Amino acid sequence: MVKKYRTKATQINQNRTSKVGNQTIIYVLSESLSNPNRIPGVKLSQNPLSYLDQIKQGNTSGLMDSYGYGGGTANIEFEALTSLSMNNFAPSMSIPYLYLVPKLKKIPTVMDDFTTKNAIYPFTPTIYSRNRVFKKFGFQHFYNLDSKDKLAYTNKIQNSNYISDDSAFKETLKQVDRTKKGQFIQLTGKFYN
Repeated sequence: MVKKYRTKATQINQNRTSKVGNQTIIYVLSESLSNPNRIPGVKLSQNPLSYLDQIKQGNTSGLMDSYGYGGGTANIEFEALTSLSMNNFAPSMSIPYLYLVPKLKKIPTVMDDFTTKNAIYPFTPTIYSRNRVFKKFGFQHFYNLDSKDKLAYTNKIQNSNYISDDSAFKETLKQVDRTKKGQFIQLTGKFYN
């Protein structure tokens, strides 16, 4: 498996002229998005993620293997940003954002090569102390429901308490358009249509 991905990385990087920090990288961590095309035995009349698949074909993209879904987002987010697996911690380390990160002076992240780093969480920032953790991680702006960095898009669907997918992704595209330089954007949330 390692050999397979090392070979793939060598092929991708062979003609790459730009450094990762000069590109725009967007992490979307969603508690509700799943690809039904990847579920064995499920047959669909059409692909519900055709637009996403089209975007992925034209850009560097991939899949993330996640040990959880539908909750525990902060731990999966921690793993994605730090490249540290929860498997390496004692079982008593239930939430690194609450029990580990506050004790560290600096923690390396995948964002370290970027000058511009923004996080979007269309919900309350104090859940899992994201407001403190993201500051420590080096995010310049953290767009959420309670911060001075106000969300521009906050539409909800019907009687839902959650900001719609459409608003969350518009917020992300707004950040993409803010700079032509490389940037890292993380969108995390409870998206529901």
